[in-house]
Amino acid sequence: MKKRWWIAIGIFVLLIIFGYLFLRGSYCQNNMPNDNINGINKNVKESIGNLFVEPNKKITIYPDSREIYLNQGARGEGFAFSIRNNYQNNTKFRYSIEADPDNNFEVCNINKAKADGYLLIKTGNLNIPSSRIIENPELITFRIPEDANVCEISYKVNVYSLDPLTAKYTNYSTDSIFIHIIEKPTKLEEFKKKINNYLNGLC
Repeated sequence: MKKRWWIAIGIFVLLIIFGYLFLRGSYCQNNMPNDNINGINKNVKESIGNLFVEPNKKITIYPDSREIYLNQGARGEGFAFSIRNNYQNNTKFRYSIEADPDNNFEVCNINKAKADGYLLIKTGNLNIPSSRIIENPELITFRIPEDANVCEISYKVNVYSLDPLTAKYTNYSTDSIFIHIIEKPTKLEEFKKKINNYLNGLC
């Protein structure tokens, strides 16, 4: 009787292991991870580096789709960008992130100032050696209010370089990214997202 009990336990454990391996394998093959990021890891760095395929490209944004989806109430998620110094000298750079003034803010029932307020980081300063890319990409995150309207907002990434002759910053490059504010998920959907994030870590 005792032997049968241990056999049953062994079979049960094997079923759990095989189920886990099957779930992990099917998920990693068929599921695409969320493009929103809340940190800079090795994969993000490599992806951004690979975007500098054009020799004269000055700025890249991750995700390269230039679109992210943020839930109502989201905090600490966003996008990353990197800058390449195409000058022959070490150069100081400054960047600013802002809601594009050409947005139709009435659709979101906000104004530009409020849209800018969704940003947790708006400006930064960088020193970049000649013909080099910044070592650590910049992470730009958002804080979306719980009562924010479901809508789309375009944000501009403005990069300026310091002219050593005039000691003034001039426009170096500008790019943009679209933020889609979507409805806050239900408790069940949040639980599924946590499971997905865990499985993403297994891939």
